[in-house]
Amino acid sequence: MLLSKKSIYYFVLLFTCNVLSYGQTFKNDSLWHIYNTKSIHDTIRLDALHNITWNIMYSNPDSANKIALKQLNHAQQKGLQYWEADALKTIGNYYSIVGEPQKALEKYFLSLDIFKQLNNTSGIASVFSSIGYAYSDLSNYPQSLDFFFKAAKINEFNNNINKNAGIYIGIANVYVQLEDYNKALNFYNKAMKIGEISNNKDVQGVCLANIGSVYNKTGNQALAIEYFSKSLALNKKSGNKKSEATNIYNIGEAYFNNGEFETSLSYFIESAKVREELRDINGLTANYLYIGLIFTKTNKYKDAEKYLQKSLELANDIGDLERINETHFYLSELYNIVGKSALSLEHYKQYIVYRDSVHNSENIKKLAYTEIQYEFDKKEMIAKAEQEKKDAVALKEKQQQQVIVYITSGGLLIFLLLAVFIYKGYSQKKKLSLNLAYKNQEITDSINYAKRIQEAILPTEDEFKTAFPDSFILFKPKDIVSGDFYWIGTNPKEFPSIDKERVSNGWRVKNPLVAAVDCTGHGVPGSLMSMMGNSLLNKIVDTHKISSPNEILNLLRTEIINSLKQHGEKENKDGMDIALCTVYDDRIEYAGANNPIYVIRKNGNLEEIKADKMPVGYSGIQLKPYTNHSVKMERGDSFYIFTDGYADQFGGKDNKKFKYKQFKDLLVTINSKSMQSQKEILNETIENWKGTNEQTDDILVIGIRI
Repeated sequence: MLLSKKSIYYFVLLFTCNVLSYGQTFKNDSLWHIYNTKSIHDTIRLDALHNITWNIMYSNPDSANKIALKQLNHAQQKGLQYWEADALKTIGNYYSIVGEPQKALEKYFLSLDIFKQLNNTSGIASVFSSIGYAYSDLSNYPQSLDFFFKAAKINEFNNNINKNAGIYIGIANVYVQLEDYNKALNFYNKAMKIGEISNNKDVQGVCLANIGSVYNKTGNQALAIEYFSKSLALNKKSGNKKSEATNIYNIGEAYFNNGEFETSLSYFIESAKVREELRDINGLTANYLYIGLIFTKTNKYKDAEKYLQKSLELANDIGDLERINETHFYLSELYNIVGKSALSLEHYKQYIVYRDSVHNSENIKKLAYTEIQYEFDKKEMIAKAEQEKKDAVALKEKQQQQVIVYITSGGLLIFLLLAVFIYKGYSQKKKLSLNLAYKNQEITDSINYAKRIQEAILPTEDEFKTAFPDSFILFKPKDIVSGDFYWIGTNPKEFPSIDKERVSNGWRVKNPLVAAVDCTGHGVPGSLMSMMGNSLLNKIVDTHKISSPNEILNLLRTEIINSLKQHGEKENKDGMDIALCTVYDDRIEYAGANNPIYVIRKNGNLEEIKADKMPVGYSGIQLKPYTNHSVKMERGDSFYIFTDGYADQFGGKDNKKFKYKQFKDLLVTINSKSMQSQKEILNETIENWKGTNEQTDDILVIGIRI
């Protein structure tokens, strides 16, 4: 279901680290006594205010903020810049606690400017980490990771690894949002190790809760509740109300995911009460949304509307795009159930708009770049430190050799020179080998990141099932990245509407477009063409508002020729083969460039509609308009679009191509089976055919049953 990405246990461990670093051995009355004793030095008095603030930050955040403002005023009057920066950061943390990350950022950057003026690297790292959490709350994951990694690098360089506990948790939280659970668990375990070594119960509690969230997301609710409960016990001992509310919420979510709605409702209501006391707006949006969902599922529609609207209002107040997107979806579903079609459609339109914003592929590109840059900088820093160490050792050896030269005979001198020559030759050879291995690894890492970017622009399984509930996609890239890609589009002439006649448990996009595309080449060159093709298809449909496949292909060809500057006989002939369809209730419209379409009727007869024998791009032949085919369809009929990879795969006992004839026969044979079974049979058949051979080309087969 949609509700998943914001269900992560957010807790800024950096706050806890601040408290622990100053200690809580002094009672607040003693600290106030220190502050009010004017004969004591100002820095000690301000340190006392700092400790008072953190002793009450979670139990009484408003009072804590007033004390931080008092610290700020005192520090500014006395010109104590460090304590001014510290107070600004504390005020920023207050805004983060009460769910106003945009205001938090304003204070953090003011604090950062002062710490930079002071060249206080510890303060800079601390603010970087807080900024990382604020951007994470705003769903700006590339910026969030960028600041987390900057903070981690400073702490690593200063050998302050213990300070990275909160940073590792922040990084792991981002990976949870990106659904990379292995990386998330890796960073949670790093933080957990720090907590165990330092006996920091707060760190351990946060890690337990976050690991529980991962199990909750991956479907192991029993284990999730166990971890949440362990963390909650630690929260109650420490009196951390914000974390306590979050753990109660997480337990409610686990019960919800397990289908125990009444039990989960009690936990969400309990958590909401605590969050209302803390003014945790960000947390309340999630509570209200879940409460609204439970009321929807239990047919209490007025209560459901009330809480979903409250969630949407709060999400709009803090600019939480993901929560806004989710809430519009569920409001649309609710209004459809109660028969308010106009409101349902309006919220669904807003859901589409915000979904596109949330899943902007540029964010994924920035994320990939951020990780690459971090890994490169880290390796460069390590390499530099190792080289300096080698230089120092080499200098010492050189001095020793000079002494030996003065006291040994000429023969020994020749022997030593020969030994040095051999050693240098060996070192250079070894260094060259290491550099080559490092470069190869860099290239592989870059291609893997390119794969993540390419995967991000492909429709998700949920999006594809929304458009085509009874369908499958068999997608097998030859290399890490692929020259084949599949695409779906919203029919611009008929905005997505609700059709529950065919789909009982969700939305169905009406009259969508679908394409199977084979770009020139495979691997990295093919993937570059595929990303360009995907972007151009979206641009053409959105800009020109056309739904006829042949018109789309005509414009796509023009865009590719212009983009690749293919204006003469000697120009490159890069392009793509494509089968493009617009799917209606009673027919499909199809146009193809070299790629045909197979229609299999419910009685098992196969019809092939041939494509135009010209690619999308410059081919050296006269450019003619593509042909539009209209094919009548009935309930139970199926159609298949594909690239040439399946038929061209070498294998079998004679090591020959699979060929289209055998491909057609196979589709007819398995057509009566479910779409999922067809996918499994197609995959098993081609793997058995391939045997020990390499995969010949990228493979893409799409099957859709009307």
